[in-house]
Amino acid sequence: MDKDLKHDKPTKVDNAELKAIVEADPSQTTSEIAAGCAVSDKTVLIHLKQIGKVKKLERWVPHELSAGNRQTRVDCCVTLLNRHYNEGILNRIITCDKKWILYDNRKRSSQWLNPGQPAKSCPKRKLTQKNYL
Repeated sequence: MDKDLKHDKPTKVDNAELKAIVEADPSQTTSEIAAGCAVSDKTVLIHLKQIGKVKKLERWVPHELSAGNRQTRVDCCVTLLNRHYNEGILNRIITCDKKWILYDNRKRSSQWLNPGQPAKSCPKRKLTQKNYL
């Protein structure tokens, strides 16, 4: 008679051990934790709830610019404004009836944290690559 392997796995997890595992690396998925503890994902979720852990996504913050980057942007804007005042470049802009949409579905990483604990921040990635002429 074949045994069901699902019933051979232990159904209990030591909450103190699970808490130590999660606090060592809060970005682990439930599947990774379950594989390490030799239990199901559902069992891990139940025990994470028991020890008060909640899943939080990292916060996106604007891309941080260095002082040099900020100055370069200011210089470019001043140059374009001066060019417009001297040559009137804005009236040369051509518009069309097409709509361009940039779809960027980036996945944010998540962490298992205590309810009041803030999620880590990460700079929001650029939507387009830089073109240097």
